[in-house]
Amino acid sequence: MLLYSNKSVIRQLFQLNGSVVFGDIRQILMGVFLAGVTGFLQYLHEINSPYAPSIPNNYGLAALGMLVSFSIIFRTNLAWSRYWEALTQCHFMYSKWGDAFLQITVFCSTSLRDAEKGQGEDAAAKCMRLQVIYNNVVKYFSLLGAMAADRIYHGDTQRMDMRLQMGSWHDQVIRRQDLQNKDITNSKRLPDLRVGGSDHQQGLSMTPDLTPGKSSFALTQTNWQHTYYVVELPTDNEREALALSEDRVNLCLTWIVETLAMAAKDLITPPPIQSRMYQEISNGSLGFTNCVKISDTPFPFCYSQLVSVLLIVFCSFVPVFVCAFT
Repeated sequence: MLLYSNKSVIRQLFQLNGSVVFGDIRQILMGVFLAGVTGFLQYLHEINSPYAPSIPNNYGLAALGMLVSFSIIFRTNLAWSRYWEALTQCHFMYSKWGDAFLQITVFCSTSLRDAEKGQGEDAAAKCMRLQVIYNNVVKYFSLLGAMAADRIYHGDTQRMDMRLQMGSWHDQVIRRQDLQNKDITNSKRLPDLRVGGSDHQQGLSMTPDLTPGKSSFALTQTNWQHTYYVVELPTDNEREALALSEDRVNLCLTWIVETLAMAAKDLITPPPIQSRMYQEISNGSLGFTNCVKISDTPFPFCYSQLVSVLLIVFCSFVPVFVCAFT
C-alpha cells in the first residue's frame, strides 16, 4: 500500500512507481494507438476522403457509452466496498486475537505471582507449569499470526493471478475444485519461518514490484513466497503437522485452545472470566474467515467478461465517434 498526502496533487500526478495510469506500459501504448487512429480518421475527414467515417446519428454509441459507464461504476463501487470490508475484517481479526492474548497474559501473570508466594514443591511445580504454558501461548499466537497472513495472501484470486504467469492457456480459467487438485503455484508450501520481531518483519520487502513500466499489481516468483518472523520456531513435529495440514490457522488455534485448557486448573481467575479468552479467539476466527472469503472469491466471471467485451467494443468505436462528431 502506497501512503501519500491528499494535499500534494502535483506530486500524485507525477508519481510513476505504483501508478495505475503510468505503471503499465501496455495501457500507455493502447492510449497512444487509439490517439493515432483518431488523428488518422480526423485527417481523412478533413481532406474529404471517401474512406472517412460518417455516422448520421450518435444514439447507438451514446447508449453503449451509458451501458459501459454503468457497468464500470457498479464494478468500481463493489471493488471499493470489498477493499474496506477486507481492511475492516483484517483489523477485527488481529484486534480480537490481540485481546485474547492480552487476557491470557494477565491471567497467567497474576496466577504466577500468586503461586510464587507459596512454598513447597507444589508451588514450584505450579510456577513451572504456568511459565511453560505462557511460553507456549506466546509461541502459538506468533505462529497463528504468520499462518493467517500467509493464508490470506495466498487466496484463490491471488493464485489465479500467479497462474497467469506460470500456467498454460487452459490453466488461467478453471473451476475451484481444479485449483485445489492442481496447485501449480506451490501456494500450499509452508512459508519460511525465522526467529525475530516486528522490526525484522517490517524490514522485509513483501510488496509487488513498483518498477516504472511494470504493473503495480504484478506478482512474481520473488514476492509470491514470504518469510515470517516468529517468537519461537516450531518443533520438528509441529513443523511437519503444519506442512501436512490443509488448515494451518485452525491447527494453531487448536494448539492454543489445548494449552489454555491445560492451564485452566492453575489459573486463579474464575472460570466464567476465563471463558472470555475463548470468546475473543472465536471472534478473531470469524474475522479471519471473512478475510478468506474476500481473498478466495473473485468478481463473477460472467460479469467481468461482459465488461471486458463492452470496453473493447466501446474503445474500438471511440476514434470513429470522435472523428464523426467533432
